[in-house]
Amino acid sequence: MYVAKGNENAAAPYDSWETAAATIEDALRIAPNSTWIHVAAGTYTPAEVLMLTNVVRLAGETGDWKDVVVDAQDKRRVAWIENPDAALESATLTRGYTGGYAAGVHIGGGALRNCRVTACRFHNTGGQIDGNSYSVVANVGGTIEDCLIDNNSGSFMYNGNSFTPTALGLCQTAGLTDSCVVTGNYVYVGANASGIGTGNTGGGIHLIGGTVRNSLVAWNRVNQIHHKVADGRGRSFAGGLYASGGTIINNTFVGNSTTARDGLSVELTYGAVIASGDAVVENNLVADNHETTTEAEIGCVAQGSATFLHNCAKNAAGLPGEGNVETKGEVYRVRGGVVESPASSPCHDAGRNADWMAEATDLYGRPRLFGKRVDIGAAECQAGAGTVIQLR
Repeated sequence: MYVAKGNENAAAPYDSWETAAATIEDALRIAPNSTWIHVAAGTYTPAEVLMLTNVVRLAGETGDWKDVVVDAQDKRRVAWIENPDAALESATLTRGYTGGYAAGVHIGGGALRNCRVTACRFHNTGGQIDGNSYSVVANVGGTIEDCLIDNNSGSFMYNGNSFTPTALGLCQTAGLTDSCVVTGNYVYVGANASGIGTGNTGGGIHLIGGTVRNSLVAWNRVNQIHHKVADGRGRSFAGGLYASGGTIINNTFVGNSTTARDGLSVELTYGAVIASGDAVVENNLVADNHETTTEAEIGCVAQGSATFLHNCAKNAAGLPGEGNVETKGEVYRVRGGVVESPASSPCHDAGRNADWMAEATDLYGRPRLFGKRVDIGAAECQAGAGTVIQLR
């Protein structure tokens, strides 16, 4: 099945470029199971959310996400992937908008691959949304691979007490996120004098379950203001990632920030990576993240029974678990849009191996395991040449 923007000769079943559907939603409405929908280059402005409920593969024809742009025009969510065998590939999803949940895309099953999710936003001034998360991308059981989630924004103001999970970029309750870049996202959370505006917050990612691996989470921001917590429960604000469960393995967290403000009546916790519950944090590089009010560097924070294994972080000695190392010397460097760890970095050959690494690749598409031990962070140093993480 084929889609070509505005095709005047469109005719169902859209089985050639000459009779291609004029809109993506026209093709989705009639696509039977096991259909590959080829989408020609162009900017599409669908009048409804793109619903992938059948077994379909919806993919930009060129394989470059820059060529197919799906613009929701700040009117609605961009896409909803529900079928466990559906896939949305090689497209830019932009200007999605909701009152909180999944402003860009919901992945209930299936996969989001080689896509960019950018310039989406959520804004909520009311209350909880059926216990769901506030986020741009929501993964509740699917797979996100080789995607860029960048420059999205969210704001949340609440008149009572809420414990709803908040994440500007991605909130994941189950499934897998692999080889993605989450960067440049901004979330503002606040409340009036009667309550707190949100639950625990991750500027880049809020992980409840599943796995996040081989990903770069960088330069995301959480701005928190005037929280007067009436229910007596503390809140945590992580510039990079907050986890209440799941596995965080071989990621890089750099340049993320949180901002603390006034009106505090219970203890609030700030960090770059905050893990609680039964979360496992392993083989991650966490460096140069800050709380902007005091300009203090923030690192990893362990809560509950969370475990930290073989991470490179500022406060490694105080983390529960073995193999953690301090961020001493030149841990990484930024050159021309890439984050690079030199061969002398303490991250080199300092991680803990796992079975999945044998056939896997790192963020840059190179072997995930090179040598006897895996490197800490999202990319693997090849033959002592240094580690390169490319911002795609």
